Amino acid sequence: LAVTDGVVTVVGDASKKISYGKLIGGKRFNVTITATGTGWDMKVAPEVKAKNPKDYKIVGASVPRVDLPAKVAGKFTYTQDLRVPGMLHGRVVRPPVVTSKPASVDEESVKQIPGIVKIVQEGTLVGVVAKTEWSAIQAAKALKVTWSEPGTKLPANPDELYAYLKNTKSFRDQVAVNKGNPASALSQAAKTFEATYRYPFQLHGMIGPSCAVADVRGDKATVWTGTQGPFRTRGAIARLLGFAEKNVRVIYVEGSGCYGRYSTDDGAEDAALLSRAVRRGLGLLRPLQHRRRGGGRGAALARRGQARARPVDARGGARVGAQGAGAARDRARGRRRKGKDHCLGFHGSELSLDCGGGNAAARIQAGRPQAQGSGKLERHPVRRPDL
Repeated sequence: LAVTDGVVTVVGDASKKISYGKLIGGKRFNVTITATGTGWDMKVAPEVKAKNPKDYKIVGASVPRVDLPAKVAGKFTYTQDLRVPGMLHGRVVRPPVVTSKPASVDEESVKQIPGIVKIVQEGTLVGVVAKTEWSAIQAAKALKVTWSEPGTKLPANPDELYAYLKNTKSFRDQVAVNKGNPASALSQAAKTFEATYRYPFQLHGMIGPSCAVADVRGDKATVWTGTQGPFRTRGAIARLLGFAEKNVRVIYVEGSGCYGRYSTDDGAEDAALLSRAVRRGLGLLRPLQHRRRGGGRGAALARRGQARARPVDARGGARVGAQGAGAARDRARGRRRKGKDHCLGFHGSELSLDCGGGNAAARIQAGRPQAQGSGKLERHPVRRPDL
């Protein structure tokens, strides 16, 4: 069989053909695909013969970047440039500490600013809506909000943070790898290596500020955003507004900076809430300082590893060297590099504290112990102190 532009034909008989659309017949694919293993060891549909790379038409091809001329000339419409008819402008007012809540809002403090449409307070969210972006910027800066004392004391310095990671019971334990008998293997080794590594919170800061345009009316919402996960964003907005997912439409519009966890960015959610409050289309831009102060961050980690080894160098000398990504790839492919110690046993543990844009779900990436022989790698995400 051959496929061209969505049409499947029999090789040697072009008269026998059918399109993907007719094959599915308006139904959903309901096919069970054979898959075993995980990560490096995953095998998907081994019984199906893969397409010969010489028959590839798209993979490896040079695709024209038709978007570049407008970007180079400064004419490209990013999310930050998007306008819809009758659009208002919004800004969210953030607390100085992420766990603080608004105790009172003084709407009189911005009455002198022209073009104010509404001061919005919904739960812990405080925002302003105005006719122009400049009025929204001024109002967000001038609005007097009294914030409550944080309900939970957050770690004040790195030592307190890592002490919290070490001493707090994890809300979920995960054994990513458990191979062989580490205790037995470790007892046979001649050398012991042990280390603890600390990884602080890392800001996922994109080049451009977060931005989204939302139009929420009745029980339907349309959102224009540069999210990396449109279906995840649609689900989040539907839950936030109490809508059925089918009533939320997310339209992808490229943002002016892709790195920065657009998939978990809450600019689209902020825009949807403010739009619902005024029942109009609304554009919201989240200033960069908001991301630096309270935006999504990569999880803080504390990693502890213990390994013992015996030399395999034919000369009898113990050779201890760092085994980096290249060695890891060799191990995955069943090869061993010469002149390195052979790790008999490995035990590693990781404690993580996620602080990503209010998302309490732990983001745990599957891992492999960078060692041969027996090994065990555990992951223990710790509950955030503000939850």
